[in-house]
Amino acid sequence: MVRYKFDVGVDDTRKEAFRAAAADWRTHTCIAVVEDDNAEYPYILVGIYAEGSCWAYLGRPSTFHKINLGWCKTMSHKGSMVHELGHGLGVNHEQKRADGSQQYHGKGPHLEMFWQNTESWGSQYTPAVNTYIGSADDGGDDPQIGYAPYDFDTRWYFNTIPSSAQSLVGQRNALSAGDIKQALVTLSTSAWVSIAFTTPFAAVPVVVVTPTETGTTDPASIRLKDITTTGFSAIVAKPPNKAVGNSAMTVTFLAAAPGVRQLGGLWMEAGTISTQKLAYSTKCLGSGLPAISWEKVSFAHEFPAPPAFLSSIQTVNNENGLPSNSQPWLTVSLNSVKVNEAWVALDRAETTRYGQVNQDEVVGYIAIQGGSATLQSTTGAQVKMAAVVSKKNIRGWQNGAYTVSLGADLSVANPLAVASQSTRYSSDGGWARLRGGSSSSVKVAIDEDTTCDKDRRHSREIVSVCAFSGPCVL
Repeated sequence: MVRYKFDVGVDDTRKEAFRAAAADWRTHTCIAVVEDDNAEYPYILVGIYAEGSCWAYLGRPSTFHKINLGWCKTMSHKGSMVHELGHGLGVNHEQKRADGSQQYHGKGPHLEMFWQNTESWGSQYTPAVNTYIGSADDGGDDPQIGYAPYDFDTRWYFNTIPSSAQSLVGQRNALSAGDIKQALVTLSTSAWVSIAFTTPFAAVPVVVVTPTETGTTDPASIRLKDITTTGFSAIVAKPPNKAVGNSAMTVTFLAAAPGVRQLGGLWMEAGTISTQKLAYSTKCLGSGLPAISWEKVSFAHEFPAPPAFLSSIQTVNNENGLPSNSQPWLTVSLNSVKVNEAWVALDRAETTRYGQVNQDEVVGYIAIQGGSATLQSTTGAQVKMAAVVSKKNIRGWQNGAYTVSLGADLSVANPLAVASQSTRYSSDGGWARLRGGSSSSVKVAIDEDTTCDKDRRHSREIVSVCAFSGPCVL
């Protein structure tokens, strides 16, 4: 049994989410993590000690250890709380294994390290001999006997959608079947995360994911790969020549089968287009670049007004840097959106000195008519949604967070949202990043890389947003 209690100043919303995280450990493992206001040593003290981070001391304490809930504020961060509780129970990151970045008793190394890119995060990757790599035969139903192979397939770096959307993915919202086995011994870490759809698609869908401000305030986006009818893989990506660190990010995804359909009376069209056409900044230019050009996307359906245009790159055909630093750094750039067409390119921003684009990448897009609707999920739940195109007033990360009205009240404190930049007025390039929300609005900023300079201010842009009151499977 592991006891915990809350320090003074912890609000009820955080308490509710942390209690749910503790319940996951009780439900899915033999470890009883229980709240006890009168707990005596040893115990875990849960409080708010640093607003800009979410962390825990490693290992069972002899007196007490702390878990800081900082930016872990709501039920959407329950997965991160499960993660931090794991640290409190003695679970270290997999890359800290003695056989992670070096050979150890004939095993490993399992990681190719680029130490010059780790900067201040180097200690996160140096081997620690007390990190679990196997155990003796303890008899009975011991789940692990002997050497434990290095685990490249667990969900420890990257946080999936909020716990309210567990029916859609469920990777960091609760302990998965794979986590259960590991929870009995140890948890591990891998950058790419495999996410399974609850219900398979008949055709390979388009997937759109928007980076948020959770987990890191450094420039960051999301890259996707291996999209199939049953799921996809995703990673928190950072621009080249920057430390990656241990960034866990809470995100929402939107997946739609290709084609034209209506959502509660709103027209929606999903599709893909392959392109090598590039947009980029004139700062810190690399050599051998083609001229900036744009790929035309022709809609099969003509919208009554320019739609909300949401997009993500679906492939990593040119990528050579992940899971370290992304090279070439690519996001989707949009030159214009009209009722019957849009013009897109792969945006390299200020990073053209790093990597090459020699193959097409697949850009996935979901265009949705502006408005609001109520949908009937296959689970029987009614889900409110809204799609909007903002005014030309969304500026850079360094400028602040900018409110986009949804034009409707979705009746939840934190709707599940995706967003994309819909214009490219600034020559520097950038991408949309979500910074919070309410029942009737979301906060967005345009993020920029800092590969060439440290400036993350940005000229005014237009963004597209689609938000839902909860998980929805149609």
